[in-house]
Amino acid sequence: MNSLMYKDHRIPLLQFTIIGVGANGSHFFRSLCQDLRTHLNRPGFDKAPSFKLGHIMLVDGDVCESKNLANQVFDKDDVGEHKVIALAERYGEHYDLPILRYPEYVRDIDTLNNLMGVPEHNPKTTMFMPVLIGMIDNVRP
Repeated sequence: MNSLMYKDHRIPLLQFTIIGVGANGSHFFRSLCQDLRTHLNRPGFDKAPSFKLGHIMLVDGDVCESKNLANQVFDKDDVGEHKVIALAERYGEHYDLPILRYPEYVRDIDTLNNLMGVPEHNPKTTMFMPVLIGMIDNVRP
């Protein structure tokens, strides 16, 4: 980020959207939360932040099933619950991060555009940087 900031001087406002929180996405999300919290807790970050975190949006219409417990980061209490809700509650609270959830499948570009909307910010001091992460492991009609 330093090379980007060298030329621009605005603080990046990161907004993550993760589509798919199954076998790949659930593990990625947990690691992302841990990495972000570690960086946000770095000494001096509050006085001279290298970025601002808007939120992390989890997108998936799938419900946790018992078969998911072997290879995804869910436990038996999550069975029957939407995956995005279970993950947002567990890791959002644990890492104290702003986690939004959309418990439906993305089926068209308009939905994706709405999920990736530009938040209110000052473009003179902040550069909006949306990050779309595709972790879909199957395609549903």
